[in-house]
Amino acid sequence: MNVSIYHNHPNSLASIFVFKNFIRSEIYQKEILDCIKKNTKVDKMKTYTNVKATMSGWDDLLKESILQNFFTKLIETLDMTIRIRSSTTQDFDYKIADCWAMKHEKNDFSLAHSHYPFHWSAAYYAQVPNKNTTMYFYEINRHILLENNSLFLFPGLFEHSVQSFDAKQPRYSLACNVSVDNFK
Repeated sequence: MNVSIYHNHPNSLASIFVFKNFIRSEIYQKEILDCIKKNTKVDKMKTYTNVKATMSGWDDLLKESILQNFFTKLIETLDMTIRIRSSTTQDFDYKIADCWAMKHEKNDFSLAHSHYPFHWSAAYYAQVPNKNTTMYFYEINRHILLENNSLFLFPGLFEHSVQSFDAKQPRYSLACNVSVDNFK
C-alpha cells in the first residue's frame, strides 16, 4: 500500500489521503467487489441522493460480514493517519456510521456534496474500468484520479463530486462515514 496526500498546507490534517493497493489479497478484493455487486442489483435510493447512479441503502453494507475486516483496516488506517499528521497520543473511539455501495454506469455521476456532520468520509474503488475518471475536491481545487483498489479518506466537510462516467463496464465502489465520538 502506498499513500498520496493532497492538501493546501503540508502539515494539515485537513487533507485528502489516497491509499493505493489498499487490500493486498486479490481474493479479498474480489469478495468485496462481489459484495458491492450483490448490493447494487437494485437501486434502493432511486437517485434521490447526490449519487446519480445505482445505490444500496445507507447502512446495507454494515450488515455484510465479509466487510468486517475491511472496516477494521479502514479504522486502523484512519487512526494511523490522524496520529502521524497530528502527533496525538490520545486514543479515539471511531464508529462507522453508515456504508453504502454504488454502481456507476454510462452517464452516471455524483453531484457536489459533503458528508457533514461526520468527521471523516471514505470511498473505496473496487472496479474502475475508465482510466480517466476523477473525484474533484473543491477545498483544494483538485481532480484526483480514481483507480482500482484505492481508498480515499477525507474530512467529512470537504465538498466533492465525481464526473460523469463514460465506460462500457460499470464502476463499483463503496462509501462510508466515520464519527470520532470520544476519547477512550
